[in-house]
Amino acid sequence: MSKKLRELRWKIDAYSADTMPLDRLADYLSELAKMLGDAEHLHLIKVDTGSTVPVLKVDDEAVDRVKQRAEDVKRGIAPVAVMQSYRRINIMLRHDKGKATLWDGTAEIIPFPGYQEPDDLLSGVLQRGSLDGQLEKIGGAKSWVPVQLRSLEGGRVSGCYAKKSLAKELGGHLFEPVRLFGRGRWTRTDAGQWVLDKFSIETFERLNSDPLGDVVAALRSIKADWRPNPVAQILKHE
Repeated sequence: MSKKLRELRWKIDAYSADTMPLDRLADYLSELAKMLGDAEHLHLIKVDTGSTVPVLKVDDEAVDRVKQRAEDVKRGIAPVAVMQSYRRINIMLRHDKGKATLWDGTAEIIPFPGYQEPDDLLSGVLQRGSLDGQLEKIGGAKSWVPVQLRSLEGGRVSGCYAKKSLAKELGGHLFEPVRLFGRGRWTRTDAGQWVLDKFSIETFERLNSDPLGDVVAALRSIKADWRPNPVAQILKHE
């Protein structure tokens, strides 16, 4: 995105401006805002006719950040939560039998192939594992409560859920580093990217938030009771 150009045009050919339902347009724009980040610096100034073409103004201070985020999405290296939003937009487009493109002037920023996207190589893969990050948000009143992390790379990880009783325990560790254990559902795209669809939290543990220097000093202070020749002792009992 050229720094001189601060307007983005998002052409969605699934509908015309006259036929696009308002709630559907709101869903699309919500996911786009999550994907690009800096939502407070993105402003919808008009919707052009023909296809549905929302035109967004980007505040000066956010231009470089939005540009970098867009490049990361196009390359498939953006944080998990960001790629989730990109994925959800493509799923919506596929359902609407459409595709879309984000433009900066005449330069294509991000293509959204929608219905033209090749089928996923693998979908709905269940895998037990863990997620690390700072516990950022817990909310909702359903039986499974949404939980949001900020990953070690700085991106948001959404799509995590915990039962109410476990969510209540997690609430005592808000803004602390944690490790979530559970079962995730993943999709592998044709580009070889693994996208987290949903993660059901079963247990968790609080991670040590002490500075690395303090951790190293603590390890060095531990006195080891080594025998004179520990290797010989090990070999002796083989």
